[in-house]
Amino acid sequence: MDYNKQMRTINYLLFTAILLLASCSENENNWSAIDIRLVSPEGYSTLPFEDITVMLTNRQQGAIYKAQCSPEGIATFNVEYGYYTVGHITKLKPD
Repeated sequence: MDYNKQMRTINYLLFTAILLLASCSENENNWSAIDIRLVSPEGYSTLPFEDITVMLTNRQQGAIYKAQCSPEGIATFNVEYGYYTVGHITKLKPD
């Protein structure tokens, strides 16, 4: 798989993760537990999710939270309430 195709695939996964952002639970300190699940695009049976780090950036404060994905594609965070942007860091391996 060439680099551009890998990046498109990863960006697709990230967009899907934004849409699937779920599993929030409140606590007393205005923090929330968030699980983001990456989903393989159609036509891909598996991707190296454990090589993907998901980043959440708090838009008001600029705080950055990072979590490594599990082999199942789940990244878990404990973050303050707020509006966040989502990004990723991917370790690409040469073919």
